[in-house]
Amino acid sequence: MKSTSPANTDKQSFSWPIASAIFIITTLFFFSDILFGKSFFWDDITEYVYPMLSYGAGMDYKGELPLWNPFLFNGMPFLADFQAQYFYPGHWFLKFFYNPETGLIAPKIIEYLIILHFVLAQFGMAFYAKSKNISMWGAILSAISFAFCGSMALKTNHPMIVYQLSLFPFILYHFEKGILASNWLNTLYSGILLGIAVLAGHAQTSAYILI
Repeated sequence: MKSTSPANTDKQSFSWPIASAIFIITTLFFFSDILFGKSFFWDDITEYVYPMLSYGAGMDYKGELPLWNPFLFNGMPFLADFQAQYFYPGHWFLKFFYNPETGLIAPKIIEYLIILHFVLAQFGMAFYAKSKNISMWGAILSAISFAFCGSMALKTNHPMIVYQLSLFPFILYHFEKGILASNWLNTLYSGILLGIAVLAGHAQTSAYILI
């Protein structure tokens, strides 16, 4: 009779539906005031991120490439601005929420997008923990702890950091597997995810991930 090690048992008993429900519930609870209209993201969101994303989405809506931003410092480059986040894939769909009458996108879309990355961060860390043969509940606890740690939860006004950290567990998983299993496809996936994270537009976090 074939024996099953505790590690393999934990791996086999991992329930993604249960984990998914927990990740959604924790995110809904943590951001309940934002999601139900009692509060909103402010500071850099209202003063920098929202205007920049609206401008980029507006140019996309018009079918123009936003090379130049005429609204800052008597004009400055837009496409070359690292923190404009123009090339981040999560922002490609924003043009569909652009209102040509106001010249803006719906503010809630930005909030929803940021909050969605907290769910992604939990999935990423649970996925990484599972690859280390950590039990289901240990992986879930790791995921919640990671997603709502200070580096994530206190950076909602700087979504580029949230975006990058939410992708970090996936990058780390494929990077490690590419080396340990000598699998070039995992190395490729790690590089692609790293490139997407860098496009989110925060130089310091990009450097931390690279290191």
